[in-house]
Parts: sequence; C-alpha cells; structure tokens
Amino acid sequence: MPDEGMNLGTTGPSQGATNVTAPKGETDETTWRGRALEAEDKLKAAEDALTALRSELETAQETLAAFQRRREVEQALIDARASDIESALLLVETALSKSPATPVTEAIADVKSRKPHLFAPHEPSARGVMGPGRDRSPSPLEDALDAARRAGGTRRSLLGYLRTKRGAR
Repeated sequence: MPDEGMNLGTTGPSQGATNVTAPKGETDETTWRGRALEAEDKLKAAEDALTALRSELETAQETLAAFQRRREVEQALIDARASDIESALLLVETALSKSPATPVTEAIADVKSRKPHLFAPHEPSARGVMGPGRDRSPSPLEDALDAARRAGGTRRSLLGYLRTKRGAR
C-alpha cells in the first residue's frame, strides 16, 4: 500500500479536498492588518515631520528674538549717542550674554561708564554751529545771486551774477 502522506498532487473523494485559498474571514483580516500597518507607518512619518517642523519653528523664533534684541540694543545705543555703535554693540551684547536678565538701558549705562570715549560727550547745543546770528547786510555777491534767482535763470542774470562774483574776489 502506498504511503498516503506522499500523495500531494491528487485529491480524491476519500481524501478531504484542501482549499488553496484562505477563507474569506482570513483574507479580510490580512487586508485590514496590512492597512493598519501602513497607517501606522504613515502616522510615524507624519509625527517625524511634525517634530522636524516644530524644531525649525523653534529655531526661527530664537533667531527672530535675537534680531529683535539686537535692533533694540542698536536703537538704545543711537539714543545714548554712541559714536562707535559697532564697538559699543559688542560690549553691550557681551554684558547682556553674561546676565540676560539685565535691562538694555542698564547694560548701556554700564558700558558708557566704563568706556565713555565710545559715546558723544554731551548733548548738542540748541544755538547751532555758528553761534548767535548777527544782523548784517547782504554782500553784493548775495544780492546778485538773489537777483539771478528771481530772474528765473536767464542768460543775462547768470552773466550778471558771474561778473559780480569775479569782481568780488
């Protein structure tokens, strides 16, 4: 009698027919399992992308805060009449990096007390550069210039002005 376990190729009525395809329930389960794994992979990729975007946002916010702080320091240095803004800016930023809680105005006051040569010595006077004005009569040259302006820049007025200017030397 032949070994019945070796008969793989034929199925007869006495032997139970084996179904090559899985039952419908198993197919649905496999399909859903594959979909679930695919969804989990997509979720993981989305979470990784979200983490990367949050990191980029955080970096951009830190950069923006640094630029705003620098602008604030530069404006305060201009208000404090710094004559060498770059040098004063470096010193103020160094002071602020050592103690970030220090207000900008205090850091500038500290730098101004330590390095007064970086700042203008005093406020400009309200009088002006030339001093008080004097009552004086206009020179012939100024009269000729005014006449040329009033004439509208004609050739005759220009030549008159140039003659007056040459004679004034």
